[in-house]
Amino acid sequence: MCKYKRLIDEVHAMEQSYGYSEYQLHAFVAPMQAKFAKNIGSFEAQKLATNEFHNTYLMLHHHHM
Repeated sequence: MCKYKRLIDEVHAMEQSYGYSEYQLHAFVAPMQAKFAKNIGSFEAQKLATNEFHNTYLMLHHHHM
């Protein structure tokens, strides 16, 4: 269990060092959404970003359970 805790701490440190957060993902997709505004609305773009953040979180943090 100690090895797993250390791995989670390392992943968390990497996320912080790269500024990876749900909010940052929303900011990242905003310019793309503006470019494709005829095809996708801001709500849909944010929902896609949120889903991707949660899926990545599950993959990184619960993969070893």
